[in-house]
Amino acid sequence: MAGVNAAGPYVLVVEDDEQVSSILEQVLGDEKYRVEVRASLFQARGAVKKGLPDIVILDRQLPDGDGIEFCKELRCNALTRNVPILFLTAKKGTSERIHGLEEGADDYLTKPFSPEELLLRVQAILRRTMNVPERPAVLEAGPLRIEPEARRVFLFQSELLLRPKEYNLLLTLLECGDRVLSRPFLLQRAWGLDKDVELSTNVVDVTIGSLRKKLGAYGRCIVSVHSYGFRFDLDQLPVPPAPPSREILPPPTTNRKPPRSR
Repeated sequence: MAGVNAAGPYVLVVEDDEQVSSILEQVLGDEKYRVEVRASLFQARGAVKKGLPDIVILDRQLPDGDGIEFCKELRCNALTRNVPILFLTAKKGTSERIHGLEEGADDYLTKPFSPEELLLRVQAILRRTMNVPERPAVLEAGPLRIEPEARRVFLFQSELLLRPKEYNLLLTLLECGDRVLSRPFLLQRAWGLDKDVELSTNVVDVTIGSLRKKLGAYGRCIVSVHSYGFRFDLDQLPVPPAPPSREILPPPTTNRKPPRSR
């Protein structure tokens, strides 16, 4: 199964049971999630190399191994260690649940399952990992300053005139810190899911390019992560030139002779 294409968060389903994967595609696809299904660990590894998912729904019993191994691989990779993982499996013993959670899963749901419950669990996980808490009055990164309530952006106290989608992308990148954000997620946050017009994720790259130009040298802080998306990296901030060193001179000496004694 190739998957359901939508503009929402990218869900990677690793499941070899076609009946189960079809249910997941339908339930998640109806909620505008972009669903990709892979039937083995080998296929799942290939999918992750092509694009970082926003959440993985992972079976334990797969043709080429235990899903626990894939979970460990994701947690040991710097690019994928923060990807949420929901186990969906027939292994329902308490020890199995504990083992799955100890190895890094965010949640554990057993089969047979309620599609409604699974959807609620996915939504809850994504609220924790993709959405940001209460927005601060001001966001600052070096000389860059954003005032969300007024939708104003300043660089070195000079206001930047950004288009609405450029502003939305910059705000999202700063709010999510150094987390790698997928193109579908940025598309959802900047353009919204309630649009009647379907947009390609290429529009994200075009808008990022325009935003970088407006940020000048500070545009390098928006880092491209190959095949995944973008992140905002404060370490890429240009280092301001150091002020010229001022040599401390000794006090001037006088050549005046002391007065003669009489």
